[in-house]
Amino acid sequence: MEIGLRKVIYLIDDDEEHIERWNRSLSGLGYKVDFGYSVEAALAYLTNNTPDCIISDGYLGLSRHGIEILRFIRDNDRLRNTSFIMVTGMSSVVLEDAVRSLDGILLEKPVRIKDIVEAIEQQISLHQQRLS
Repeated sequence: MEIGLRKVIYLIDDDEEHIERWNRSLSGLGYKVDFGYSVEAALAYLTNNTPDCIISDGYLGLSRHGIEILRFIRDNDRLRNTSFIMVTGMSSVVLEDAVRSLDGILLEKPVRIKDIVEAIEQQISLHQQRLS
């Protein structure tokens, strides 16, 4: 069953297995999935692309963090209204507050694909309403 109707999802995670699993599941639901394994790859991709939703791991190695990507898109006029979901196994009140203050959603691992799909659709719908 196709839910995504070819909405573009950009996945960022330094764990190749997570990317492969989410890519398979989300593609099977009708989403077009692009992905990167680092903050640098994400910023390079986002320089030329505007996905419908970005899903980022919270911690991306070498003291890099998904919050960098969230700040980048909120500071960019073209990307400002892009939906953002952060997935992390190491949540904190500070991280939760930071993600919410920048209009994102934080999900704690382990995360089921069903939860990610619900968060994607909720975020995209919310951002579409704000643009109307």
